[in-house]
Amino acid sequence: MLHATTFDRGDNGEWKLSYKNRYVEADTFLMEKERNRPLFLPSAEGEPRALLVATLLNMASTCTLTNMLRFGKVTKDYNNTNVFEHGGKVYTIAENHLPYEVDTSNLKTGKIWDINGWDRPFNSHPKV
Repeated sequence: MLHATTFDRGDNGEWKLSYKNRYVEADTFLMEKERNRPLFLPSAEGEPRALLVATLLNMASTCTLTNMLRFGKVTKDYNNTNVFEHGGKVYTIAENHLPYEVDTSNLKTGKIWDINGWDRPFNSHPKV
C-alpha cells in the first residue's frame, strides 16, 4: 500500500494537510481482487520443504486446476517496498517485479515500466 501526505497553503494562507493511501494494483493483486481471495502460497518464509512445495505449486501451469489457482508465478508482485522518481515519473518497486508507474495526484497504478525489453526485477532500495 502506498501512503501520501501533502501540504498545501489554502486561500486564507493557512496550511492544509491531506493524506491518501491506495494499494499498488500489480497484476497479481488484480488477480486476487477479481477472485476475492488470496491465491499465492507464501514462499518466502517457513520450513524449507514447505517452501519448496509452495514454490512448485505457485509455478504449476500444466494441470488445469493448478493453472486456475496459481497463474504460473512463484510469488505475488508486491511493488510496495520503495518509491522513486525518474524522468518526471514516479514508480513503485520491489525485488520481485518490474517497477509500476504511479500517478501521485490520486495514487492510481499505471503501466509497468518497459525498459527496452528488460525483463528482470530491480533492486528495491536504489541509491542513486
